Amino acid sequence: MKKYILILVGLVFFAPQLDAAPFFYNEDPTSDPGYGNLVDFYLTLESTGAPLDMASIKYRVSNSGNDLLDFSPWRTDWVYVSSSSHKALLKASIPNNSDDVFLIGDDNYIDWQAFDMGSPAEASSAAMYRIRILQNTEPKIKIIQPNNIAILAPKIVVDVLSYSLAIDTYSIVLDIKDAYGKSIHSVTGADAAALYSKENEKIIYNIPPSLLKEGQEYELSVSLSDFGYIPSDTKSVSKTTKFTTASGGIADFVAYPNPFDSRSEESRIRFVLKEEASVTLNVYDTSGSLVKELLSGDERGVGLHEVLWDGRSFSGGNLANGVYYCEIIADATSEYRNYTVIAIHRK
Repeated sequence: MKKYILILVGLVFFAPQLDAAPFFYNEDPTSDPGYGNLVDFYLTLESTGAPLDMASIKYRVSNSGNDLLDFSPWRTDWVYVSSSSHKALLKASIPNNSDDVFLIGDDNYIDWQAFDMGSPAEASSAAMYRIRILQNTEPKIKIIQPNNIAILAPKIVVDVLSYSLAIDTYSIVLDIKDAYGKSIHSVTGADAAALYSKENEKIIYNIPPSLLKEGQEYELSVSLSDFGYIPSDTKSVSKTTKFTTASGGIADFVAYPNPFDSRSEESRIRFVLKEEASVTLNVYDTSGSLVKELLSGDERGVGLHEVLWDGRSFSGGNLANGVYYCEIIADATSEYRNYTVIAIHRK
């Protein structure tokens, strides 16, 4: 009887592994906030498969929607921020030429495309992002000093609130006119680099001594512009105030903000002394009752001073909404008094 040996041969078939497509992520800026049209756009590209084909990376932009016909030609002028064979942080600066300019609105897009070096076939990826460009809003200015009455060499103090990228400091103009409307002194941001403080959002300028005459009326005008989110969208604003130089010991007695919400802010009571004085600062209600003493015979020198009031009484309780009167008494070579109104308005 014959015996047979059966030999089984196993065959293993290896299917080619599909290459995973590279992917984009971590776009900056995102489309949620608004940006100006001078945009440095950052984007991360990563491949978990074959190495990236860096020469294939390109982008294009549109400012009129995401229809492919609206886009510029493909650009390759992006730069590496960092890179390896499988991951790269990319940067594209817009505008890079006259065609690639973002406009105000939501129709601005940047479209990216990239390939890896997979074999036998490359894997590709594309991503499109929207950039919103905000409409500029006119800045606001408030002249804090001088206010009605001023010393002979007052300090100009102006609060500036900008909603755009920044104030154009070279556009700032301060101009003082006499009672006949003739300009007697003018200064610009180009003349005085430290005229505007971006950190404090204030314009501060000391009027030169001997420029003003005692007992005369003058007009101060303040004008400036900001930088819009696109170069053509700048906004300008101006304010004027009239003041008279005083011969007394107190000038520029003012409180701001006024009215103020004592739950979230304090009133800043400012006054200017023309000579050293012993200063008392009182707050009264409309019935004439003293509700708070802020200063009591404090010695203060010549110039600007500021005292904060939180809207509380002697006992520390919050005073009711309404009008209050602030009295300043400056005891110097003579006794000088002045009054201003402060309103509390808690929302």
